[in-house]
Amino acid sequence: MPASGRLAVDDRLQDFGDVAVLARALAETSIGLIQLVADRHPLFHAAAGCPGIPADLGPLWLDSDPGTEPLILGDLQAEGPLRQRAISTAAPQARFVAGFPLLLSSGHTAGSLWALDPQPRQLRAQQVDALQRLARQTARLFEHEWVRGSCRSLPVALVHPRRSGSPLLDLEAFHVQLEARLGQPQPPHLALLRCHLRKLGRIAAIHGDRLAERVVEAFVERLIAALPAGALAARYGDSQLLVLLSGPDQGEGIAAVADRLIVALDAPLVVGEQTISVGIAIGIAPSGADRPLSAAALLADASIALGIARAGNGNNHCFVDPVIRARAEAEVALEEQLRLVLHERQLLPYVQPLVDLASGAPIGFECLARWQLASGAWIPPDRFVPLAYRAGLAAELDLQMIAKGLAVAQPLARQLPGRPMLLSVNISTQVLEQRPLRARLLEVLAANPLPPHWSLQLEILEDDLRDSNGQGPLAQFLLELAERGITIALDDFGAGHSWLSRLHTLPFRSLKVDGSFVRCINDPERPSNTLLEAVISLSQGLGLSTTAEGIETEAQRRWLLEQGITIGQGYLFARPLAEADAIAYLAQWRERLV
Repeated sequence: MPASGRLAVDDRLQDFGDVAVLARALAETSIGLIQLVADRHPLFHAAAGCPGIPADLGPLWLDSDPGTEPLILGDLQAEGPLRQRAISTAAPQARFVAGFPLLLSSGHTAGSLWALDPQPRQLRAQQVDALQRLARQTARLFEHEWVRGSCRSLPVALVHPRRSGSPLLDLEAFHVQLEARLGQPQPPHLALLRCHLRKLGRIAAIHGDRLAERVVEAFVERLIAALPAGALAARYGDSQLLVLLSGPDQGEGIAAVADRLIVALDAPLVVGEQTISVGIAIGIAPSGADRPLSAAALLADASIALGIARAGNGNNHCFVDPVIRARAEAEVALEEQLRLVLHERQLLPYVQPLVDLASGAPIGFECLARWQLASGAWIPPDRFVPLAYRAGLAAELDLQMIAKGLAVAQPLARQLPGRPMLLSVNISTQVLEQRPLRARLLEVLAANPLPPHWSLQLEILEDDLRDSNGQGPLAQFLLELAERGITIALDDFGAGHSWLSRLHTLPFRSLKVDGSFVRCINDPERPSNTLLEAVISLSQGLGLSTTAEGIETEAQRRWLLEQGITIGQGYLFARPLAEADAIAYLAQWRERLV
């Protein structure tokens, strides 16, 4: 227990003595001390690690107000005589001194928090940050509990401060607790879990922020109920939670907790008249010997592991390890490059012909993004497009490629003047679900008109629509686009979540069959023929135009044609082409189409 002095003050301030213990642990010094004042008159002090400090110890900062910045003196003997006398009078055994003011919201000082040591030393940057957080949290609690006259349960409030009306820790208190546990002479085995509620952004876009927050609150209750005793949790942003486990030293034990959280959040939630399902992805960072033991390192590792977990489908969790960490660091570097490329608008528009399957003649093009480095090397789209989605850059990528595709259509149209052609471009729900981005899309379309006789098609990935109920702003905007004469196509049909009702409720006029099914036509082990026949029948029954992607063989072309599919694309006809190559491609067809 910390030694403390009571200066004619409510006994309940005694409970602030635990702050001195935390300060000592965070700083890894011999002594931790807290002093509380009111109108510059001492109220309370407590020291941890030095039972011999007298109960009537006066304020350490005898010669001046502590101000608003920390005071950190690595070796008091190197300071001037006035500073030495002011400090050493109160703490004669101290050579290292670190003081942190407790600042109230009014700007006044409620006291100070100290870490002292008889030997010269320095604090690491993360220790300074942790002690500043502890000082801010202590000042906040003092202001709430003492200045406002409701001083009660202070040790519980300090060590486990909760968000108002929530079973969660305040985020700053969570950091303090994490630093304190890491700062113990023999830290326990820890595991930091960063939990992401999938689809929350889409739920907010479709159903509104208020319902999304109710969903979060309901699922937080489930998560808290599934946590083991001693675990700590805090809200982290709008859609994430941090969980700190102490004690499990085996991956299997940590994984069991993660699995329990997944099970707890798996069942749908009924909110009003809505039945809502969210998924969860969990990144797990266990403390270990392969990484410096610090809060910053654990948070970084949990973030890396969460990125891997979020890249997977469904509910899952992922542990970080040195290989994953190295891969994530490489992805971060690539993401920074992608941001720069988008900022400088350097992605290239390539176009792949859409052809009539009977004649092979071009009837349009799909515009595709390509990324070439300054070295001449290419970053494949299956690497940077998913990265753009994970990094929240898909909308910017789409809008740039739509503008560039519309610009490329002009020289292509001059090769076959008067011939009806289709320009197909990809668009993500990141654009469609956000009003400012929808406005930007309309601006792009207005600034880049199509050539005469050309029409525009917007392709939406089937998996992007898994949370759409066919109503709301997204559906209304798609209807507006359709009324402008733009064809709305469902891309990669069959590869994602087959929400067949969306084909009826949303204004789709075209369906693109995923190339993975085309490649398996007549496959000896897992032929896709029966499934494709069902998809084609469905499309024809709904009056949709059907395009087959990924056609690579003559046998595939013939089979698709026999089933009634008339439009296709794939390497059998042409690879994606740069603008100059696409012009040459059309020039070869010009005489044949006259």
